[in-house]
Amino acid sequence: INEEKSLFSLKEILERQKVLGIDIEQTYLDSYQGYICLIQISTISCDYLIDAILLHDHISDCLKEIFENPDIVKVFYSGSSDLLWLNRDFGIFVVNYFDIYSAAQYCDRKRDCSLIGMLKEYCNHHFDRESKKKFQVSDWRIRPLHKEQLNYAALDAHFLIYLREVMVEKLEKLNDQAKVKNFLL
Repeated sequence: INEEKSLFSLKEILERQKVLGIDIEQTYLDSYQGYICLIQISTISCDYLIDAILLHDHISDCLKEIFENPDIVKVFYSGSSDLLWLNRDFGIFVVNYFDIYSAAQYCDRKRDCSLIGMLKEYCNHHFDRESKKKFQVSDWRIRPLHKEQLNYAALDAHFLIYLREVMVEKLEKLNDQAKVKNFLL
């Protein structure tokens, strides 16, 4: 999504969702603090990539309500940095946050809790570690983004909703209901 009109159309779609998978690509290149370049949002039926550079001035107007809505679960994988970046760049505070990595570690610290490991185990998706490393350090500022970058970015958010379902099921099997509630906000 690289047009203001499309971004506000997306807002209407996102307002009707109960859960969203979210990931952020940012860069520190030519910047002391860094800045967000791409926001990936997945619903149960579709993946969206938002050009946060081109649409920077409209992100807060469009997404702030969505990210701060307590009725929509926002699912991240190890998203503590993403939360800081969203606040730094757009003044957005994420409400009703679920972190796949934290939940997976709580359920079983011995298991491979990396996103690559979880995609392989629960989604039967094999992601090459070298490719992932390559795209993690990719220059997300350069436009147009390459097809491989777009595919990687969409994949980073695509399975998060399903992985949350898996983790919620595992958490519910645990007997420590007080601790489990922390993950199920």
